[in-house]
Amino acid sequence: MFKIANLQTSEANSHSKRLAKLFEGMCFSITIQNSNSNQMDSDIDVRIIEKISDSREYTVSKSDSLVFADGEKFGELDLVFRDRRKISYYMEIEKSNKKTLWFDYIKILTKLESDSDGLGIMMCPVNYAHSIGVWNLYQEAVIYKNHLKRVFGSNSIDRVSVLGYTQYAFLDRKWQKFDSNVVKRIKN
Repeated sequence: MFKIANLQTSEANSHSKRLAKLFEGMCFSITIQNSNSNQMDSDIDVRIIEKISDSREYTVSKSDSLVFADGEKFGELDLVFRDRRKISYYMEIEKSNKKTLWFDYIKILTKLESDSDGLGIMMCPVNYAHSIGVWNLYQEAVIYKNHLKRVFGSNSIDRVSVLGYTQYAFLDRKWQKFDSNVVKRIKN
């Protein structure tokens, strides 16, 4: 069993804080694949979608997740949902690959350009662990966001919040921060 906790946000707005509170302590599971060096796959995306769907605050919109530019589909968001005030949230959940953060931002920003009231959410772990180290994808996402703001100066980027979460594994009858040693124990 695994969980996320200690959520933090790059923005101090009520929307981000409400989402962080919703996800605090959320459990998910990991499976070990027989290929690709015993790669670990989690169902965190599914659990996040379930949390939002189960909440009385939000409605999930499956039809709005496709992203188009110049009439062509070039991507799909992990999740689009609306709050009671009909504000749309365009969300990407990055679990392991810091290089795809750029493309995640492009998808969110493309949606925000056509929705002046919409908000973007980039959700990343502060401790993506692998067998030789730990990456702070939350920190990377904040750095990328700041770079995009400097280079393009778009007002849309100001409407994107980065949510960071710490991952924990339940081992030896206690919650342990997900790190390289935990990964090695799970894979072996």
